[in-house]
Amino acid sequence: QLQASPEYHITKNTSPIAPIFLMSSGYTSSGFSFENITNLAQENFKNKVRHYGHRAIHKHYPKDSHKTLLLGFGENGDPQTRDIHEFLKNVHVSDRN
Repeated sequence: QLQASPEYHITKNTSPIAPIFLMSSGYTSSGFSFENITNLAQENFKNKVRHYGHRAIHKHYPKDSHKTLLLGFGENGDPQTRDIHEFLKNVHVSDRN
């Protein structure tokens, strides 16, 4: 199972990979809620990707649940749409080479 994870394959010697946009949702607490675990997992993955010199960002949306995260995607004023649009505006072909 570990070898199937993208995290397993990212190292300093990995050819540059496309920038990664990660999302998580839900109120986070110090406990072991599903939302907190997914938030921490995304943060850990982002940090590993960055550690090896690749680009990644993580946005957490505490007012959304896993189910509602993308319900308004594409609509004016939707925070996820805005954040992804900003991310894509800053991605260049040279980021993959």
